[in-house]
Amino acid sequence: MKYEVYMDDELLYYPNDKEYAISGGELDEAMNDAGTFTFDIPITNPGYNDIRNRASMIRIMQDGKERFCGEVREAEEVLEGIKSVYVVGELSFLFDSIQPQKRYQNYTPFQFFTELINEHNSQVEEKKRFEIGIVTVIDSNDSIYRYTNREDTLTAIREKLCDKLNGYLRIRKENGVRYLDIVKLEDYGKTVSQPIELGYNLTKYIKRTSGTEIATQLIPLGAKLETSEVEGLDAYVDIKSVNDGKDYISIPEAVAEFGVIRKVNYWSDMTVPSNLKAKGEEWLKSKQYESLTLELTAVDLAAYDNNIDSYEVGDYTNTVATPYGMDTWFPVYKKKTYLQEQDKNEITLSNSTLKKSYTQSTQQKIEQVQGSIPQQSEIQNLINQMATLITGYQGGNMIVTQNDDGKPNGIMIMDTDNRETSKNIMWLNLKGLAYSSNGANGPFDMVFSFEQGGIAADWILVGTMLANRIKGGTLTLGGKDNGNGIMEVLDASGNLVTRLDADGIEVLKGLIKIGELFSVDTNGQVVADSLNSKNAKITGGSIEIETTTTDTYPITFRYRDGRAIKIGPVYFTMEDETNGTYAQMMQGSFVLGTKNEKTYKPAAAMYYDGMITSDYAYDNTVSEAANVVVSSSGVFRRSASSSARYKTDITEDIPQDLAPKNLYNVPVKAYKYKDGYLSKQDPFNGKDVIGFIVEDLVEHYPVAVQYINGKPETWNDKILIPAMFELLKEQHERIKRLEKLWQ
Repeated sequence: MKYEVYMDDELLYYPNDKEYAISGGELDEAMNDAGTFTFDIPITNPGYNDIRNRASMIRIMQDGKERFCGEVREAEEVLEGIKSVYVVGELSFLFDSIQPQKRYQNYTPFQFFTELINEHNSQVEEKKRFEIGIVTVIDSNDSIYRYTNREDTLTAIREKLCDKLNGYLRIRKENGVRYLDIVKLEDYGKTVSQPIELGYNLTKYIKRTSGTEIATQLIPLGAKLETSEVEGLDAYVDIKSVNDGKDYISIPEAVAEFGVIRKVNYWSDMTVPSNLKAKGEEWLKSKQYESLTLELTAVDLAAYDNNIDSYEVGDYTNTVATPYGMDTWFPVYKKKTYLQEQDKNEITLSNSTLKKSYTQSTQQKIEQVQGSIPQQSEIQNLINQMATLITGYQGGNMIVTQNDDGKPNGIMIMDTDNRETSKNIMWLNLKGLAYSSNGANGPFDMVFSFEQGGIAADWILVGTMLANRIKGGTLTLGGKDNGNGIMEVLDASGNLVTRLDADGIEVLKGLIKIGELFSVDTNGQVVADSLNSKNAKITGGSIEIETTTTDTYPITFRYRDGRAIKIGPVYFTMEDETNGTYAQMMQGSFVLGTKNEKTYKPAAAMYYDGMITSDYAYDNTVSEAANVVVSSSGVFRRSASSSARYKTDITEDIPQDLAPKNLYNVPVKAYKYKDGYLSKQDPFNGKDVIGFIVEDLVEHYPVAVQYINGKPETWNDKILIPAMFELLKEQHERIKRLEKLWQ
């Protein structure tokens, strides 16, 4: 693949071009995301000084077709002569507008989407506007009811359309017009016909899974039966009658390779064993793998005869791992492209990283919850006991209470015929229902208020409770006779967001936050004001620390004698305070030098393009010819040898273009160096100097000119000195002839 980069329609990068060059070009794309492009640009690039934050537009062309377009958000000089540039895709323009407080009622998805985009377009400049594109998301009633409340447009679209209607945003360009589509997953990309065959290597590419292991055997269970062979436990439809008496199914190849890993799954609507078996086989072969996330590089795919360039974000591809029984379709959720190192390109296949509402219905979640409820729970036993006590109660007295006017205002049921002597009393009126085991004057054990719509009691027993909020001191889940406690938090669409059980806390969406100083999100990103640990161990994965400045060191390893390693976003520094030295790596360079309490003083450096500089290079003068020279630009070079061992066609017949007599036409001039060119300590600083002007040599003796970056810089003493020596010899011969004539 050939990639070119343009900035504001002017060429910025062309492969193998020394002038229009960039380095470290990385493009990150993901579904429902704007995408980013980062790169470094040297000062030798003609566009170096034209990059403007929040203004310059960057386009990546892939084989003549636009692949990415976005706006420069950061362009920071991280080294002298090198800028690091951060570009965000066009979808981020939707962050720059705010939706007003407004109610939308009886709108179709297309109409609501149009309203949001039109409002965005009315607020932003021309380059940030979108045309309404294809809308394939649907509402069951084709009539939605939404509010907007000063959120940015992208958030409004994601939360009120994408999340609720399983939609995906896609930028599409036709005839120079930028359209914004919102489509269903199946409408997003193309279907890649060639499957990816992973074989036994499946686990090599797994990034994460919502479960702990892949099952090799499954016990499928269906609808609950009315009777059970084990008293106190529920029975369910199973597959024994259609599966040779076994209640489980297997993947023989996987069992042979990985052993028995057996799991249970419930389908409460399955009443026919043969249908239940088919459902279980489908889950074992396909459905259980839908939570996997696979990461494959260009090299990985090439090993399976697949070309990574044939996959784009949103495409669907069939992934097969026969030993695991896996045969599943995945969307390409993310793609990372290295413009100059394309063998490192990678794609991420994932269903689970898409929002759960896109792949999991409320009914599926209900089935999961039902499958986790204890069999014939203690709750049902208590209900049965209470019902027996209530229906079997034989005593009781009832009176009608009256207000001050003598009108009835309630009913009181007592355990004696006298209100003053009764201990157990239930009192019912239009305000509510109250119960006391402490007599008519209380205190009451339980109150059910009709006006407040609530119950106050020492304990409340329910099987299932629906509530907007629960307030209290202690919430206890599970325990003896109740199994392991489980708490689940669902979003408005019925999708599981957070689960707390005996194994820990699982957050599938959002983040865990403690005050303003600590948080961790579902991508594994941790934000903390400070972290302290006596011993720290990190195995696998990666650490990402975000800082607000480039000159900080978030990580420091220090030994007590003053030696230290410091790691920051720009610098990797090793210090030795025992001798005052340091070594420092930056983006594109490696520097050695000395350090006092506050400052670093560089002594030598090596750069990414091969250049080496040294402050001491001119301080070590020797009389013999140096084998290594330092040019005026600070570049180290090895001098060519004068030995005949390395030369051919040796002759005293000098070609015309090398004829030393051409030097007679080169003028010798006097001049001064410009202010700031020489150091202030230089003996020739500000004084008249005699010498050659290299442009004169270009005209009269070009063979002796040295060029740097295409411009004449100095003269080559390897050629000029022999030429002058030849002129001296010639003059010497002429003098000898004249002396002979004179005599």
